[in-house]
Amino acid sequence: KGNKKVYYHNQLGNAIREDVYTQALGIITTQWEYNSNGERTKTLLPKGNTIEYVYEAESVEHRA
Repeated sequence: KGNKKVYYHNQLGNAIREDVYTQALGIITTQWEYNSNGERTKTLLPKGNTIEYVYEAESVEHRA
């Protein structure tokens, strides 16, 4: 038998959680967080480590 993966999504369709069901290790969960622009801001890894993502604001040039 292989592993089974189940994904959960937010209202915008972004994956917010992945559960991997394994016989040897049980359920392995990875989670993701997003900002209001739909950009991934954090990954929470199964062993408790996190990866944070930073996005630079776009500069907007205004002309009269």
